[in-house]
Amino acid sequence: MCPVTQATMSHWRAKADSEGIILAWPDVSVKGQDDYGFMNALIAHFAGLTSGAVDAQRIYMAGFSAGCMLAQTFALRYSAAVAAVGCQSGHIIVDETPSPFSPMAAINVMGNADIAVQFSPGTNDRWAVLNNCVGAAVQTTFPSFVEHRYATCDAGVEAVLIELPGVGHDTYRPNTPVQTTTLVWSFISRYRRTGAGVSGVVVSSSNWTLTDPSGAPGVVQVGPPPAPLGPCGSEMELVVVLDRSGSITWEHANMIAFARAVVHDFQIGPSGARASIIQFNHDAQVLTELTSDASVVDAAISAIGSANGMTSISDGLGAATVVLEAARPNVQKTVLLLTDGEQTVDGGANAAISTAAQLRASGATLFALGFAGATSATLEAMASTPSSTYAFFAPTLADVTAHFASIGGFCTAAASPKVPPPPTVYRYELPLW
Repeated sequence: MCPVTQATMSHWRAKADSEGIILAWPDVSVKGQDDYGFMNALIAHFAGLTSGAVDAQRIYMAGFSAGCMLAQTFALRYSAAVAAVGCQSGHIIVDETPSPFSPMAAINVMGNADIAVQFSPGTNDRWAVLNNCVGAAVQTTFPSFVEHRYATCDAGVEAVLIELPGVGHDTYRPNTPVQTTTLVWSFISRYRRTGAGVSGVVVSSSNWTLTDPSGAPGVVQVGPPPAPLGPCGSEMELVVVLDRSGSITWEHANMIAFARAVVHDFQIGPSGARASIIQFNHDAQVLTELTSDASVVDAAISAIGSANGMTSISDGLGAATVVLEAARPNVQKTVLLLTDGEQTVDGGANAAISTAAQLRASGATLFALGFAGATSATLEAMASTPSSTYAFFAPTLADVTAHFASIGGFCTAAASPKVPPPPTVYRYELPLW
């Protein structure tokens, strides 16, 4: 697949624009070209940029089909330079264990009807062995896909296989039931390579090899990157309240991805943000109380139940009010509500609006976000004022996601009512040498 086709069909170009990713799609088309050496030098080029645009500890590999196999093999052989690998319709094709080897977070998306690269539930078993994962993969069935996850591995990494029922080789097709590139990015973006790695490598242009002066592999740190300058490192008590009623079935996976993106905007930690995750349908469930442990928050998001039942927004907001009773003194309290409709039980929209008022009266700032069957009038009545800042409706969840990406992420909106300009996006398109 040529670079331009890969960039557009795979949705990575759009993802780069919305997330501020520096995206490279190399054109390696010369017979006999040293692909791994070329990619090695490409990474060295980006890591050596003096503009400061590149975080050398957050370099990821992705690819499709044969490109997926290439990306995974490179991540295996150059594990000290890569933070995580995520790709589609391919698998690792070499049986080798380089030394030294740094634990590698890996996610693979495959259709179980793929006849070009045969699907197997054990596709990621090789990564499980390399990462010394404990136990069997845990299988979780979602409305749009089946997840096979090795969660207990060295250095906190995970090896995840996403199985798409009835989908063939092309996992990017418009009728694929989930936005696969969003799934991949939400996983790999959690990881960064610290310690030895790209920031400590010596580049040899004669043979395109990277060597680590210390001889030791890098260390993977799970969770959001270090707090950048600005609002995303601020102290905050954040409660995310998510609708899991039956009507959200087709957006369920995207809602989970949205929740991860919101939480990962913040520096979760004792001196930064604490977060709580609440889900609701006709009842509410607190998946985690306020915590400064990013891994606990991420596990809570993974535990969000399948979409079913009626809608009681008031139950979700009432649970948030109780959770915030444990807030730290003099720390901003922020609640994000995401729903795809109106309250259908427990008193209807009036009950939701009344409970929202009680929540705001307790000192919390309430963002009311809605799509599909939600109404702007109810969202504005629930949200903090001015509603032009704290209420937002769009036809689809993708539109909601794009809105917050365009203003620099949810943490920016939560920390300041003034909407900043979108982040600068750097893109380099390097020709074949």
